Amino acid sequence: MGRVTIDFSDVQDFDVLDEGEYPVVISKAEFKPAREEGKFPYINLELDLTEEPNKGRKLWMILSFSPKALWRMKDVFENLGIYDDSLEVDYDEESMLVTQPELAGLPGVAVVTHREWEGKTQTQVDALISSDDKPGKKVPSGNKRKFQ
Repeated sequence: MGRVTIDFSDVQDFDVLDEGEYPVVISKAEFKPAREEGKFPYINLELDLTEEPNKGRKLWMILSFSPKALWRMKDVFENLGIYDDSLEVDYDEESMLVTQPELAGLPGVAVVTHREWEGKTQTQVDALISSDDKPGKKVPSGNKRKFQ
């Protein structure tokens, strides 16, 4: 039998970010295939906060291919200026990184809210909007749509 010892003494607890809008850059966009039948693939966006005092912290946003959740992917792509009525997503089969559309390196603004999960308050990215008025539209931070 194998054994692994885990030392939690240096694990840092992160404070929940205040609700609001935070400048970010997409550091990674990874394609995740459906894990089981009846589930849908998704794109996992890793976002790096770019301004102090939170510079270097990370946020994550999931863009599901589920027909009920495509509105979120459409909103994000439209806000980042890469939306079209039909879009092909290419990814590297080895690394699973999305190569088309080119998401990694794009700046944006993460609209952050809070959610409760297992009795704890967590930071949640509700929207990813353009970092300026071009090329995409801004989505008001009060525009919170939930998955059905």
